[in-house]
Amino acid sequence: MSKTNLKFNNGTFKILQVSDFQDGPVQKYLTMEYVLKCVEEYKPDIILITGDNKYSTTGTELFKFMGKHFITKTYDSFMLKFEESGIPVAITFGNHDIDGKLSRREQFEIFKKYSVCVSEAGDEKLDGCCNFNLPVMSSDGKKVAFNIWCFDSNDGVLDDKLDWYVRTSDELKNKNGGQPVPSMVFQHHPPLQAIQAVEEAGDNLNGFCHEGVCPDPEDKGKQFDVMLEQGDVVAMFYGHDHINTYCVPYKGIDLACCSTSGFGYYGDFDTRGLRYITVKEDGTYETEMVYYYKKFCNDEKSKARFTMYSNELDMNVRKKAADEYKEFCKKDGTYSKAVDKEIKIALD
Repeated sequence: MSKTNLKFNNGTFKILQVSDFQDGPVQKYLTMEYVLKCVEEYKPDIILITGDNKYSTTGTELFKFMGKHFITKTYDSFMLKFEESGIPVAITFGNHDIDGKLSRREQFEIFKKYSVCVSEAGDEKLDGCCNFNLPVMSSDGKKVAFNIWCFDSNDGVLDDKLDWYVRTSDELKNKNGGQPVPSMVFQHHPPLQAIQAVEEAGDNLNGFCHEGVCPDPEDKGKQFDVMLEQGDVVAMFYGHDHINTYCVPYKGIDLACCSTSGFGYYGDFDTRGLRYITVKEDGTYETEMVYYYKKFCNDEKSKARFTMYSNELDMNVRKKAADEYKEFCKKDGTYSKAVDKEIKIALD
């Protein structure tokens, strides 16, 4: 799929950001069920996956071919579902994706096989993998009206990647009559400046900050400063901090975190979900977090099911919810051995 297919539709371009699935070959059932409900409702033009695409121990198997097999199964668990939707998907890598025997470029070769993948490996001279940009054409298809930057934020976004960014940004600017092309950044880690931004925002977070902001240890703060000077980036979107959902303005660039979109690792009962972004052709945008519990748990059965998956809760609470869910299934005639299998996977 060519990235030139990305285009505004009647003046809008819609993005779904999902982050930190951090699951294994047997993905928790509820993850993609909720995500796909959002895909169906919001009908995004692109899905951005911002890292920690697998559980940290997936790929650490004794032999490399075994690691590749289990990583492939892990990626299949969500990418095959996205492939059915036909919506373009771009990925970046997170810190848990570098655990194991397969390099990021070897993992990218797995992603590349999916027909909906619009990610690029990026220049081999740049640190990491999947440092690329995705131009979005205007509604009439005559010019680049918007741009998406994707970075591998592991080991920091440092000089080599920033030199590429400035060079490419200038090329887009020159083709746009000397005006910067409005852009957004998607990566796994928050920039260093997000710590100060959240502190200064206080209670005006437009979301939640339930854990400390954690940039990559090698982040020196240069990425944000260079982008601020370049003048094209209006917002940076990232994950990594599983229970943070804030979106705060800072010196002219909005900094926005997406909570974990999966049930494979720790999260927050109230804030687990994904981020929906609507970009207008003039470069302005709106964004909101879609919280799964609030949006989809509208009866006692769905609440019990969600609770049994929520690994931040006490196991006794989850087991009780699983028993309740099983009883609801028996009452409404949906119980089968598949329900028992789902419960086992949810509680593992």
